[in-house]
Amino acid sequence: MEQENVEIVTTGLPLPKDDHENYVTGTPVIGDSYSNPAARLGVGTPNLAQTGNYPLIRLTEDYPLILSLYRSSWIVRKVVDQIANDTYKKFPMITGDLKPDQVRALDTVIKKTGTLGKMRSARKWGRLFGGAAGIIVIEGHNDLMQPLDLDDVEIGSYKGIIPLDRWSGIIPGPEISSDINDCANFGLPTYYNCVMDSGQINVHHSRILRFCGRELPQWELQVELYWGMSEVEIMFDELQKRDYSSWNIVSLLTRAQVLSVEEPQLATLMSGVGGSNKNYDQFIQRMTNISNSLNNQGLMILGKDGKLQTTQYGFGGISNVYHEFMKDLAASTDIPYEIIFGRESGLGSNSEGSLQLYDNLIGEKRESDEDPIMNKLIPVIAMSTLGHVPDNLGHSWTPFRALSQEQRTNLGRSTSDTITESFNSDLITKREARQALKDSSSINGMFDSITKESIAATPDKYASELGMGELGIPEGEGGDLFSAGEKKEKPAKNKRNRDRKKKNRSDTVAKDSFPAVESEALLNPVGLLDWISNKINLFRASR
Repeated sequence: MEQENVEIVTTGLPLPKDDHENYVTGTPVIGDSYSNPAARLGVGTPNLAQTGNYPLIRLTEDYPLILSLYRSSWIVRKVVDQIANDTYKKFPMITGDLKPDQVRALDTVIKKTGTLGKMRSARKWGRLFGGAAGIIVIEGHNDLMQPLDLDDVEIGSYKGIIPLDRWSGIIPGPEISSDINDCANFGLPTYYNCVMDSGQINVHHSRILRFCGRELPQWELQVELYWGMSEVEIMFDELQKRDYSSWNIVSLLTRAQVLSVEEPQLATLMSGVGGSNKNYDQFIQRMTNISNSLNNQGLMILGKDGKLQTTQYGFGGISNVYHEFMKDLAASTDIPYEIIFGRESGLGSNSEGSLQLYDNLIGEKRESDEDPIMNKLIPVIAMSTLGHVPDNLGHSWTPFRALSQEQRTNLGRSTSDTITESFNSDLITKREARQALKDSSSINGMFDSITKESIAATPDKYASELGMGELGIPEGEGGDLFSAGEKKEKPAKNKRNRDRKKKNRSDTVAKDSFPAVESEALLNPVGLLDWISNKINLFRASR
């Protein structure tokens, strides 16, 4: 019967109705977990592991605790600030149909308004509290409830952004966007109530840059008022383990070496049989005074049967356990151990691999979290600076880790060799090769002097289709493969030298050419020897 039921399901036919024999109508039982009641192991057995649970705490909403941790714990501050600082170490390069002076003008506005620092601060508060925002400030826009229209942005009107965190500056409004054509803001608040020193004001979402924490499911997103989760909530348990172990190690250090005095009459004194309580109190007072005055220059006097012993504690294995807690803490934050604690995680550790994973993490966060912010902000800056939004306006992030001069040189050489080989193999044209060199300048810091005008003037042909002049190697002169192919004028002095050398070469050729009157005489050996002797004498006379 079971086989027939399986066949019906796999063939896609409907199951028969009222088939209680094959339907499961009771409470479903999980059958893919391990359980051994006799050994008290697995699901549903009475063991200590099964008594634990995972309560829903929502630590993000505990503002005093999070603020206290950020102020007092260097690890929390490091975790919150590190990724924000690395993400916004530099403002992304603005790309598009821009001239060099336009790029410089955009960079000047960004630096003058302090945009990079404000965005870095907003990202820190977003990571710490789970949510923050930046208000785009446009001069002359007094009604911030109106949507931001780029056509209304005047020249020089962009003044920067104002960062606010979710607890002390910005509160989402009750109205939720239902515009399905605007997927980026669908399901999010239409406006925000911003609290500043000058008072409260409602701001439309098009003027707001959102810096959210960890992503949450829909119901939890609503609980957090459409923000995210704090980074502290992720690492809090591991932080407690590390701090607890650290303080216990300090406590063990105070007990690493304990001096003890063997007193045969101690039991008698404590019992009161061999003396009164007064004698016992005097004994305790004497021992206390000895303990307080004991140092490396002190003197201890013991009786005939008295003994002084030293009790030492061994710390074997504690360091390994402590480092395991530290590794778990680093893993919970997605930041390598080497970056958080500033040292290697142990012998045989591959720090380069960890740093590469961290580089990939920063790249992913830039793409998923920061690109939407930049796509919203950069057109506003361009409109305020240039008066229009250039075609193909975009941005590209530069690596946040600085390369050494040797690494930069090796990377530039490798890139140049690869592009040269591709060009010589007719895989790319000369114009594409020079464009590739220009694009690589943001990574290796080389070839940034190649201009767009020079690239446009370069022949869009393969190497096999180009002549010597178009290859950038004019006849009689050297040249580089990726030059635009234009012939450069030399100074007048060099031109006169070339004319003089050309005239001397012409005279030499005229002298060395076979005269018609001597052509027949050179046909016999004697005439040939005479001709050679004559030329040697002429050469010596010229020297």
